[in-house]
Amino acid sequence: MVNVLGWNVEYQAFRSSRKVQLIADRVANMPGCPEADIAGLQECMDENALNDALNGRMTKVPAQTEYNCLFFRPSTIKYVSGAGRVDIPRDQYSRRYLSFAEYSKNGTNFWHFNTHWGHNGAWNHAKSAQVILNKWRALGYPPALITGDFNLHKGAHKHGGGYKELIQNGFKEVCTGLFSGMDITFASSAHWDKIQSSNGPRDSSIRNGWSNGKATEPSDHNAYVCSLKLRRS
Repeated sequence: MVNVLGWNVEYQAFRSSRKVQLIADRVANMPGCPEADIAGLQECMDENALNDALNGRMTKVPAQTEYNCLFFRPSTIKYVSGAGRVDIPRDQYSRRYLSFAEYSKNGTNFWHFNTHWGHNGAWNHAKSAQVILNKWRALGYPPALITGDFNLHKGAHKHGGGYKELIQNGFKEVCTGLFSGMDITFASSAHWDKIQSSNGPRDSSIRNGWSNGKATEPSDHNAYVCSLKLRRS
């Protein structure tokens, strides 16, 4: 079984060392959730500071994945190869990226993709999905997981755009946070079975209307852990 943490940790948190430490403590051991084997974080503005705060409990992959950081637990997961990131269509706020890495657990290899789609419409979301799919196809259609903040409310929701592009081309939605149009984990349909989904605390002090009573401190998004089992080949 693989436990994957998905969480938009909120960029402003990185202005405070106390909040970076809280993010690290929760990434390493999210209350109410199984221990994550891997983590896909969005708005992760300083991967080195977070890696230092984790102090070996989890570690970043050996490549720059800042903004969409990838971390793994070295006691349960082996990093294999291929870590990096590529651009996807940007929006008015920032450049946008897809990060990726290959891991192994109990001798079985799989890929993890992590992304944050823009506030830039269905066409750009579809282009962002195509970047993921093209990378996955170039790798030979391996077992793969995708975490991200997909901002579907700024595109075609789940009726088209990037979401439909993934669903019609080999992936399925398996877990979400409490904002089901944003925080989603997808899995390659031929390889994975969902075991359970667990939500982190709803204790954020951030009050911005849409996330009141649902977000995980110090973010404005809810953290969640998706537990999946790789099918026997």
